[in-house]
Amino acid sequence: MCIDKYSPPEMLPYVSHDRENALRLAAQERFEMMTGSQRKNRNQRRTLK
Repeated sequence: MCIDKYSPPEMLPYVSHDRENALRLAAQERFEMMTGSQRKNRNQRRTLK
């Protein structure tokens, strides 16, 4: 999470927000791969969009 050092939320709200969402998505996919429930959650994510 050293990316937060280079783009603090106060200076780049939109960029850091997109980067935060990307980091959260990557962490979620990594967690789903570890738990083995990636296929089920991928379908749920499609219905949420």
